[in-house]
Amino acid sequence: DVSAVQRQLEFYFSDANLSKDRFLRRKLEDDKDSYVDISVLASFNRMKALAGGDEQLLRRAVNASPELELSADGTRVRRTQPVGDNLDADADGRTVYVENLPAKSDHDTLREFFAPCGPVVYVSIPRFKVSREIKGFAFIEFATQEAAERAVEMDEFEKNDKGLRVMSKATWLCYKQQYKELRRETTAEFHRKHPVSHYPHIGDPDAKGLVLHFRGTTPRATKEDVRAKFTRVAHVAYLDYTEGKPEGYVRFYRPEGTRAALDAITTEAITVDGNVLQGRCLEGQEEDEYWKRIEEGRRQWADRIATETMAKVKKDRGGEGSSVEKAGKKRKRKIRDEEEKSATPSKKCATKKRERSKSPKKSCS
Repeated sequence: DVSAVQRQLEFYFSDANLSKDRFLRRKLEDDKDSYVDISVLASFNRMKALAGGDEQLLRRAVNASPELELSADGTRVRRTQPVGDNLDADADGRTVYVENLPAKSDHDTLREFFAPCGPVVYVSIPRFKVSREIKGFAFIEFATQEAAERAVEMDEFEKNDKGLRVMSKATWLCYKQQYKELRRETTAEFHRKHPVSHYPHIGDPDAKGLVLHFRGTTPRATKEDVRAKFTRVAHVAYLDYTEGKPEGYVRFYRPEGTRAALDAITTEAITVDGNVLQGRCLEGQEEDEYWKRIEEGRRQWADRIATETMAKVKKDRGGEGSSVEKAGKKRKRKIRDEEEKSATPSKKCATKKRERSKSPKKSCS
């Protein structure tokens, strides 16, 4: 369908899309005449679905469009009007936030639904990374602010029969800021009640005699059941237990709590789901090794959060070759070098083999 391909090509080169599509914007900027190879456009997933890789169909669609033109050799496409410097001017004022979306919502259905309000120039539907299911909300950008105001009125005057909630992006940003402030206040209140100094760390002399190892739990025993039994005896700092496992650990704030729990197990025969628990207090090397495992788990968790944050910053700000990306690569090299220094010769050999297997093959082009 030439008309569908034409609409999609015009969307690719529109101000609304170029203000958000860094890849395509970079392609335009890299070419002195602001052309993009038609083969690049044909490789986009949406264009594959519409044209099936038929570049001749793309050429016919470009020739039919008053907004696009082909190069003299017919291999490249550009806008008839030059790209401006401020593509996203007043975009927030022309954008609405909509939530309570049906699970099957897509760009076409939302465009059709909001079309009576005015021309829709951009639809963003966030999805979960793994499942690819929609998150239940979207952003609709209109050509004019008046159209966005009419869309908001659909919510205010209950003209919306699909159960959608619509608000201006400015209102949504206000709610988002309020949520962030509430979350900060809640987090701060939690840390005031549970300061880090209350939790044992390796090397802290107060961190001795705080861990009780127990066994005898059944597959049906829940964390709530186990915690409730020990909370009756002493103030539990943390329950290190996976449901379904036959054993676990309880960490207390003070050694007196650990001793009280151990006495209760010995004298009172503490039972969980009808099973009698057995327990002992960790001491010496066993206790030190336990805390080392905890610290290693915390370090891995912190590294994972740092890696995810780096990836987000790179995506949102840095991109390829940014200082953020270089810093991340430098940190990874440092970690790899440290691991290689401490590795045995056999491990070093295995590491080199893995790196060779992961290295990209040279292109034939």
